[in-house]
Amino acid sequence: MEKRSNTRVTFGVGAVIKYKRQTIKCKVINLSLNGVLVKAMKEIPKDAKVRVGISMEGSTSKLKINIEGIVARSSAAETAIIFNSIDLDSFIHLKNIVAYNEGNEEKIMREFYKKVGTGG
Repeated sequence: MEKRSNTRVTFGVGAVIKYKRQTIKCKVINLSLNGVLVKAMKEIPKDAKVRVGISMEGSTSKLKINIEGIVARSSAAETAIIFNSIDLDSFIHLKNIVAYNEGNEEKIMREFYKKVGTGG
């Protein structure tokens, strides 16, 4: 049985995967501080390097989280991507989204500190 080290939250927003010269529209199924699971319109090979843009638009603002990652698995139904590079602003937004949707900010802060290596 697989044991996840990061909390995953359901988060149904639009996203775009850039793979080679392709732009693939998808929908986020769930995400964590470490990765994202999406429903994509196209299968992407395992171990492929991709860029993911997760878009959130409200009535007064637009926010986009940009992440680089590696495809962990992919099928016609879903694609799992492990993050390997994210800018600080995107990471802070990601942390806030996961904490808000999980409802346990202390737990997410422990994961956050573990991720950034401060051991907090």
